[in-house]
Amino acid sequence: MTTPNYILNYAAFTHPGKRFRQNQDALLLDGAVHQKAGFWHGTVLLDEMKRFAIADGAGGLPNAAAASRRLLQELAELDQSRPQLLPRQRLIPLHNRLLKICKSQRSFQNAGSTLITAEFAPGGQMSLWHAGDSRGYHFGAQGLRLLTDDHTLAFCLGRSGKHSFANLKDFSMTNAGKALDNLFIFSTEAEEPFIGLRLVKLMPGELLLMVSDGVTQYLTNELLEECLSGNNLVQGIKRIFDSVMTTEAEDNISALAMSLVSPNDDNP
Repeated sequence: MTTPNYILNYAAFTHPGKRFRQNQDALLLDGAVHQKAGFWHGTVLLDEMKRFAIADGAGGLPNAAAASRRLLQELAELDQSRPQLLPRQRLIPLHNRLLKICKSQRSFQNAGSTLITAEFAPGGQMSLWHAGDSRGYHFGAQGLRLLTDDHTLAFCLGRSGKHSFANLKDFSMTNAGKALDNLFIFSTEAEEPFIGLRLVKLMPGELLLMVSDGVTQYLTNELLEECLSGNNLVQGIKRIFDSVMTTEAEDNISALAMSLVSPNDDNP
């Protein structure tokens, strides 16, 4: 007997925040790239691998908005041409695509972007992989659980305990500090980044949340969990947006929540 495919519900937003007119974040929602400010929600059948992602262009580096948008476009095209590739097998061909772009389009030279992406297989198995400081969370019966690490240079150095947090924070805001973060870089001199990878079996009733660092700059894990209470994706995403916008919201902000339901569930 064939196992019925799961259904994936999603809700998301992206917005430039209060400081910037241009949004340097971008979303990939089931093959479509979005960068204009807005809210989205929908349902897809997991009859094949589906990808959802957030890219955050590196401020201080060239052409940040175009970098995040183009990274997601290249990732989506790679999915279409080589869908069988596993997460770590995607790194080199994706990096090579960025090299070709910066060689042919000078405006992309040395641009960079973070990336966090969730790949859902038909059986509900999810691969979460990322490069940069966007965050991924699992929200289930035990509450909100962080699945990702911060890949900024300042965070990595801070783990050693040999550097003061204040100095690292100041350095992380400089162009040099941002350039040394673990990112996807459009440069002939850059190597492909390393990625963090988590394999998660998302069960019906549980949520996966991905957010850019503009959200976690102002909302703690406790506040994010409070926003998601009730398991209504659209309402949860709206509460996250409203909560961030009551703060200074100095960075671009994006959030994406996803949940699985069985096709036999009468109340998806």
